[in-house]
Amino acid sequence: MGRGFNWRALKAHRVYTLDEVCVALRCGPSTLKRILQEEKVQVIDEQAPFLVIGADLIPALRSRSKKEALAPGQMFCLGCKSPSFPDAGLVDDVSKPKQPPLLQALCSGCGAVMSRRVARDQLDVFLKAASQR
Repeated sequence: MGRGFNWRALKAHRVYTLDEVCVALRCGPSTLKRILQEEKVQVIDEQAPFLVIGADLIPALRSRSKKEALAPGQMFCLGCKSPSFPDAGLVDDVSKPKQPPLLQALCSGCGAVMSRRVARDQLDVFLKAASQR
């Protein structure tokens, strides 16, 4: 998925035409129609112009933009495009001096190199969780 849409640009108590929503979200009409179909947002299409209620559209856009937090010991693999644990629990610290720890490991699913920055106070918790998997 690409960038998220700024759902805060819409008002819940307004009714929008599709063109107004496209301008507010800075997206194209085909993208908006795809989102409306995927999220099953009710569209008032009895006559042109088609209308969308802000209160119906905002929760759909908010649910699309949710990021999931990674579990302790987990890294995001760009090869698989999914969260994964390090292969065999082996993690390398490749950070430079005076920098937050930068950890690298191999993905257990596809073998690609994964990276993750961890706060210094969370480093022990992360390494312990990664080695237990």
